[in-house]
Amino acid sequence: ELIEAEAAAEELEICEMAPSSDGCSNNSLRFSSLAVKKRHSVRSFGVRDVHSTKGVLRSKEFWFLNVAVMLAEAGFYVVLFFLPVYSIGIGLTSEQGALITGVANGATIIGRITIGYIADVAGNVNMFFVTHMLVTISCFFVWYPAKSFMIMMIFACVFGLFAGSLTPMVPLCSVTLFGQNGLANNVGLLGIGMVITTSAAPVVARVLYEKLGQTSSGYGTVALFCGGVYLIATLSILALRIGVSRKVWLKI
Repeated sequence: ELIEAEAAAEELEICEMAPSSDGCSNNSLRFSSLAVKKRHSVRSFGVRDVHSTKGVLRSKEFWFLNVAVMLAEAGFYVVLFFLPVYSIGIGLTSEQGALITGVANGATIIGRITIGYIADVAGNVNMFFVTHMLVTISCFFVWYPAKSFMIMMIFACVFGLFAGSLTPMVPLCSVTLFGQNGLANNVGLLGIGMVITTSAAPVVARVLYEKLGQTSSGYGTVALFCGGVYLIATLSILALRIGVSRKVWLKI
């Protein structure tokens, strides 16, 4: 459609030199309709074909997405780092803790493939929100009260399946929001924030674990911390989705 519009634009330039041609008149109308159609599709889906870094940084969509990605990536690393420690802390063996971590890592592979396919149907931003909402729920209501090997395995499967979708969702959401132009640059901008949070979050979680993990509150402090991080990330995605469109069933 974009190529067709560009070709019509070239013909329109020729028409300006020879305005009496009937064919030029028709092409002018066709170009106008294509331009209107393109503009309406952009407004309907919130997509911006941004060509400059400054334009991306000025958009509120970028900052909502940036906050979500920073926190989601931080929570992802904290969970994987502390799953073995947490498992031993609730009375499981080190072998069981290692198995739980391995299952979580294995589930991320499945999640990155399957969630990507589902996102093609349901929309990238929509799936980004749904997956991280489910991760948030699993942290609060599955991981935090978990006291057995089976419950921890269930959490590992749920977490790995949905949290692992972050890797393919970042470039997909970037394309959805800002277009394909400058994709590498946009993903790089998002990666700057991820470096900061992924470095700081495990340290914060470790401090909470050492200060509060041995008290009567048990080892749930880390689970609550991760759940809180994912909750803020999910709310940021929700704000992004509402900012693009308030239509619930719209594919975005």
